[in-house]
Amino acid sequence: MNVNIEKTKDYYKSNLEVCSCVACENYINTVSQTYPELVDFLQSIGVDYRKPFETFWLENREDQSIYYEGIQYVVFGEWNQDFMYSLDNIRIFCSGTHRVTNINDKHFVIDIDDIHLKWGLQKEFSEAFPPIKKKNLIEKIFRRQK
Repeated sequence: MNVNIEKTKDYYKSNLEVCSCVACENYINTVSQTYPELVDFLQSIGVDYRKPFETFWLENREDQSIYYEGIQYVVFGEWNQDFMYSLDNIRIFCSGTHRVTNINDKHFVIDIDDIHLKWGLQKEFSEAFPPIKKKNLIEKIFRRQK
């Protein structure tokens, strides 16, 4: 792995759009308490953990937690595609699939998986993830033509 730390830091200091959904807010507000070694690693390569490039998550209503099956960050430099880094029972690897970055300089996207975080926002979990919303979405997806 050959990371351009200063260029990566500059990228995260720029005015990046950060998702404001409750799952992303929960990640940003709680990951440093649950996974401090992950935050230290990200900071060591110039990444601002509060500005993920993309997140993929599932809510767990039973224990009011969120499982993040993928958190992605942009990093400048080069990473061997086959390299995988394990840290605190999570995997960090070079993503093979991500949305377009629109960056011309040499960079890669890292993918972090298996992050499990308890709900840590002021808003109630049931208010953030009301069952009716999911039901309506499922009905729209599977609506039959009459």
